Amino acid sequence: MLGKFKSLFSKDAVELTLDSVPSAVSGMDDSSEKEKLAAAKLSVEKDVRKLLSFLQELSIKRADDNYVNVLKDRFCEKGMKLLSVLPEPYEEFIAAVQLCTQEVSGISFKEFRHFQAFKDDMNRIASQLKVVDERLEDFRKIYVSSRQKRINSIVSLANSVKAVHVQVMRLDAELQEIEKAVPFIKEALESDERKLAEASNRVSSMEAETKEAVSHLESERSIIKQRIGTEFGSIDRLMKKLQHDNPKKYSLLADYISNSGNAFISDEDLQIRTILEDLKAAARKEDTEKHEKVLELLRNIDFFDSLRQQYRGLSEKISSIRDAKAEELLPMQKEKNHLALSIDEKKAEIAQLLERRTAKAAEKEKLVQSLAVQRVDLAERLQELMQREVKLL
Repeated sequence: MLGKFKSLFSKDAVELTLDSVPSAVSGMDDSSEKEKLAAAKLSVEKDVRKLLSFLQELSIKRADDNYVNVLKDRFCEKGMKLLSVLPEPYEEFIAAVQLCTQEVSGISFKEFRHFQAFKDDMNRIASQLKVVDERLEDFRKIYVSSRQKRINSIVSLANSVKAVHVQVMRLDAELQEIEKAVPFIKEALESDERKLAEASNRVSSMEAETKEAVSHLESERSIIKQRIGTEFGSIDRLMKKLQHDNPKKYSLLADYISNSGNAFISDEDLQIRTILEDLKAAARKEDTEKHEKVLELLRNIDFFDSLRQQYRGLSEKISSIRDAKAEELLPMQKEKNHLALSIDEKKAEIAQLLERRTAKAAEKEKLVQSLAVQRVDLAERLQELMQREVKLL
């Protein structure tokens, strides 16, 4: 072992890039071994061609049963297609021939029973399959223990390392793009949040202006309703008795009992006038003071009607102000909604990017670790083959 290491490090170290590995090892195979491999492969190819010829001969034969012919043609076509073109590289050649023999010999028992008409041909094919398998196994054993196998595995490993390196570079580029994108989107998000705050302040200010503009009108309107309610509410007991005595006579009487202010404002036909006329006689008998109040209400009914018109005028003015302000608010609300949606989208986009960054960083870490292991393995294989120290650049 010590001698081996002395031999290894007694020579100058070789510096290789991944691209230069194939050319560095291409001429290091053994000539006699190479001839042996070529001869073994040629022997397999010869027997494969013989198997192919048997299948071709069988393919043109016909049986009386058309179903048998269909099965036979399918069997031959599959085998001939697989055997007609085989790859040149040794490992791919071995794998391809193995697949061919497995597929050809993989005929089901049910299909095999139908091939009795071609019994001799099937026996020849089966015998030749066995020969191909034996020749292939001999070739495989020679190749597995050969220097060429080691060279091929080194080239394959170098290509794998290059592929992983490309993946790492791709992930690096994607991570850099994410790192650039996140601050850009965050800046846009912060801008939207500032704009939303400004828009919200404008909306709040406008709502406050609206409230201030209608507050004194609402107060005046409330006073009018309260005054009407107080006046007609003073004969509440009389109206309740009238409702009790004849509950179906007046459609609005229950509303006056419930809220006389609201009832009078909505009493378009002044049904209250008729109600008061009916209350006069009962009030005269029961309560002189209430009777006077009923008479007073009847005398002033037009005055109360004018109050109702004032109330409605105030309501219209309040609605007009609110409608005008609402029209002004509409584009502001749309802007707020648009900004809120934009903020949600940007937050979701940032979350997705951060999630992708985490996943890609983890993927890159695994590839970097795999790359390090493969580079060490490649260097060791090169050193063993070349019998000198190898530095991968």
